[in-house]
Amino acid sequence: MKYKIENEEEDIIRSRALTIYYKNFFRDSILKFITQRSKRIVAFQMNAHTFTRRKKYSAAELKRILTRWMKPPLVIHLGSIARYEEDSEITQQIKKEFIIDIDINDYDTVRSCCCEKNFCTKCWILLEIAYKIICRRLAPLVKEEENILPVFSGGRGLHVIIYKRSFSKYNQTERKDLLYQIKTLKYKSEQEDEKVLEILKDGLNRYLQQQPIEKEPEKWKEIIRKTLMGNSDYKNEIEKFFYILNSPELFEKRIIEKFYKYSWRRDVKNWWVLYDLAREIFAPRIDTEVTTAMWHLYKAPYSPHPRTGKIALPIPDMEKSYNPEDFPSFYDLPYHKELIDIFENSLKCFEKKIIIKK
Repeated sequence: MKYKIENEEEDIIRSRALTIYYKNFFRDSILKFITQRSKRIVAFQMNAHTFTRRKKYSAAELKRILTRWMKPPLVIHLGSIARYEEDSEITQQIKKEFIIDIDINDYDTVRSCCCEKNFCTKCWILLEIAYKIICRRLAPLVKEEENILPVFSGGRGLHVIIYKRSFSKYNQTERKDLLYQIKTLKYKSEQEDEKVLEILKDGLNRYLQQQPIEKEPEKWKEIIRKTLMGNSDYKNEIEKFFYILNSPELFEKRIIEKFYKYSWRRDVKNWWVLYDLAREIFAPRIDTEVTTAMWHLYKAPYSPHPRTGKIALPIPDMEKSYNPEDFPSFYDLPYHKELIDIFENSLKCFEKKIIIKK
C-alpha cells in the first residue's frame, strides 16, 4: 500500500493505523533501545512539516505517547545519549551509536535498472556488497553476529548500526578516521585484503548477470566512462572495450569470457581493470554527516518511513536478495500473516544483537 496523505479522512486513517501498529508491535525491547533509560534525545515527526522538540522519555512515557495520542508520531528520530540538567535542558551529548547510512540514489551512476529514490531486487546487491565490505573492514574490531545490525531504512537505503560501547564514545575526529578506513578501497588491487577482493569478484559477477552488458551496452558504456575514464592508465583498455562492445562478432568471444569465466588471477592480462570497475561500483557510498555529527538524528529501528509508510526493519540475513516492496508497512502489517512472520524474525535478530545495558 502506497502511503500518501491527501485529506483529513486519510489523516484519520493514518493515525488509527499508527496507533494499532505501535500498540501491538512496539515491544519493550524496542522502547528500551529508543529511550536508553531516559537518557536518549528523541524527536518526533508528526507529518511532512512538523517536528516536536528534542526531549528525553522513559519507556513508559514513550509507550503512552505512541498509543494514546489522538495523532501519534509518524516517525521517531533518535539522537545521542546526553547529560541533562534538572529543567531537562541538554548540557552535553555524551555518546551515540556508530551509524552508517547508505542511500541507493548515490549509486545512480552505476545503475541501469532504477534511478533516484527507486530501487529493486537487481540493485539491492549494491547495498549487500557495501554491507559486506563494511563488516570485513570492521572484522578486527567487532563481531558481525553480535554487534552489527543492518536495518532497511523504509525508503531508499540501508542503515548499519554498530552497537558497541567503545564505538559510541568516539568523538567526531575518531568517527571520521574510522569511517574513512571503512569506505576506502585500495587503489592497487595487490594492496587490498583478499577477502574484500572475493567480495568484489562475487559482486561483479552477480551484478553483470543481473544487468548484462550485452543487453544494455550504451548504459554500460556510460557506467564505465563515469567510473574509469578519469584514470589515464585505462585509456587504451577502455577504447578496446568500447570497440568490442560495438563489434558483435567480438563481443561474445571477448567480453563474456573475460567477465564470466576468468577468475581474478594476477596472471590474467589486464585483470586489474575488472578490480577497479568493481571498486568504483561497490565501494560504500556513505552519508558522512550521519555518522560523524553527534547532533544528527537518525530514524529509529521499527519507525515508519514518512514517504513510503514502510517500517525501518532490521534484516536477519543480508545474504538474501530483497525486494523493497516486500517489506511491511504499518498499514498492512497487522492483517497479513506473512508480514507478521517477517516482523517477528526481524525482532528476534534485533533482540539478539541490541543488548540493553542494565
